[in-house]
Amino acid sequence: MDLVKYNNNYNLNPIGFNNIGYTCYYNSLLQGLLSCTSFTENLLNNAKLYSENNVCKILIHLIQRIKSGKH
Repeated sequence: MDLVKYNNNYNLNPIGFNNIGYTCYYNSLLQGLLSCTSFTENLLNNAKLYSENNVCKILIHLIQRIKSGKH
């Protein structure tokens, strides 16, 4: 995998996730992934490709909500 330059167009403003028990580990992983602009760019640009994958569909929906400010 090639190193991809940080893309400000896919930068998400940091938000906090509610912690329910041991979900802090999941929250940390999720926030780490969402801070990688190449990851969010790939998901958003290939949404049709990932339409069969439920995890990807949920992540794409979450990214779209965060970008729209409806989180």
